[in-house]
Amino acid sequence: MAKLQVYYPRVVRAAPEPLGWYLRPSYVDHRAIADAVAGGLVGLHGVVFDPLYGDRHSELRHLIVERNRDAILDPRTQELASIGGFNKRLSALPWALDRPHGPDDFADVDARRIVDSIAQFVVKRRYTAVLAPTHYIESADSPWLAIDTRLTGHLRRYLDRVDASNVPIFYSLAVSYEAFRSTEERHAILERLMDLPVDSVWIKVSQSGTLTHAAVRNLVYGATEFHSLGVPLIGDMMGGLRGLSALAFGAVGGICHGVTQKERFSATSWTRPASSSNQGFSRPTGIYVAPLGIHLKREEATAFFGARGSKSRFGCREKACCPKGLKDMVDNPVRHSLVQRSGELRRLSILPEEMRAQHFLEETLRPATDAAVFAESLSFQSQEHLAKRMSDNRKVLERLRVGLGRLVQERPLASFSQIPLRRAMRS
Repeated sequence: MAKLQVYYPRVVRAAPEPLGWYLRPSYVDHRAIADAVAGGLVGLHGVVFDPLYGDRHSELRHLIVERNRDAILDPRTQELASIGGFNKRLSALPWALDRPHGPDDFADVDARRIVDSIAQFVVKRRYTAVLAPTHYIESADSPWLAIDTRLTGHLRRYLDRVDASNVPIFYSLAVSYEAFRSTEERHAILERLMDLPVDSVWIKVSQSGTLTHAAVRNLVYGATEFHSLGVPLIGDMMGGLRGLSALAFGAVGGICHGVTQKERFSATSWTRPASSSNQGFSRPTGIYVAPLGIHLKREEATAFFGARGSKSRFGCREKACCPKGLKDMVDNPVRHSLVQRSGELRRLSILPEEMRAQHFLEETLRPATDAAVFAESLSFQSQEHLAKRMSDNRKVLERLRVGLGRLVQERPLASFSQIPLRRAMRS
């Protein structure tokens, strides 16, 4: 007689919710992104779409919606109201004028017309989320801040009225570095953002120049206060080591960036007149060298991997990413970049939040510093600019590791951003 087997339930530890990850596709990389998503190579929370590329990106948008991810509309209102960001192509948007917007264009009736036009675009094109129609602010005294909070309320009421209450609004806070690092300015901004009908706040802090530990420290300190809003914080245009640092230290619960571009936000080009040639097109995709945390132009990659010892040390050897090694890495830089970033985020996501900062220092920044020392020793013959770049990158990484190490020791992390819900979880 067969022996009766008895099975008892077993407690299984729930997998942690993954950190938020959103992409901003450029004019040229949407098909490669779609291939990576369709192949199950990346686990995105959503994609932010440019309304100017609506038809061109329609296949990617449909795929994202089909995969139960968020297709998010960026109404481009920040560029529409800046003398440097505005261009003739943007003026074709239904809510645009033939010149940059100004605060006077948002009197009550005109404001409703603009918001209604954006909302109708969202509903007609079946976007699943929308960035609030906000504007860049240099200080808490900016007239745009009061306008933007009012526009956000208008947008929520319109969407609810047309049975689109399931479409969340993500508030985009584009702010100067000077205002964000000032306690008084932050508190004044926070007061304006309290109780807004939004599901998350996307912060774009204007920073120019080299990544420093001081900039990351100020971002962490400032973002911690925004946790009181009770919604997830997303670091918009915050990629690379800047974004990973912000995630590891709990400043944000998710990041958004382009593929090897739009990894840093600087409003400098918005605040000065644009050149007549400005049409808003993006740069070619760079080659992501993950161990160094940098992107190389194609000609730079040729020289870099031509140096003795570089290919074996920095060429991709992950079969799921680049089956043919360096050839795939260079020929399909979008897939390589997405798979590598997905792995970086996954390794952070599986850790308890209080362990992420120390793990990031030991398992990401320390190996990156060692790799940078090796890269600096390579011979690039006549490519002096490449040699200088490797030297500069080594200095940046060393200072970042030392500075963030002190931050961990001096100030234990007491607050962590909420992680954004995926669309599948919301529904």
